[in-house]
Amino acid sequence: MRNTGLGTSIGLVAVGAILAWAVTYEMAAIDVNMVGIILFAVGLLGIAVTLAATSTSQRTVIRQDREVLVTPEQVQPRQPQDV
Repeated sequence: MRNTGLGTSIGLVAVGAILAWAVTYEMAAIDVNMVGIILFAVGLLGIAVTLAATSTSQRTVIRQDREVLVTPEQVQPRQPQDV
């Protein structure tokens, strides 16, 4: 999940930068440059949140103690079989 968040955020930054600084197309209803700046800012915020969540997460180690069912003295060596 964290990798997806980071990848999505990087994608938003890239798309936002392209719309904000590389596109010169103008629309009457939508300011493409402003949309680009908003996407760029949301992407940067997403990167910051993802990295903060990743750095504060605890690593969980699951350890199970195993019960000894057969001791080495109980094991009988196998006899070679003729094939």
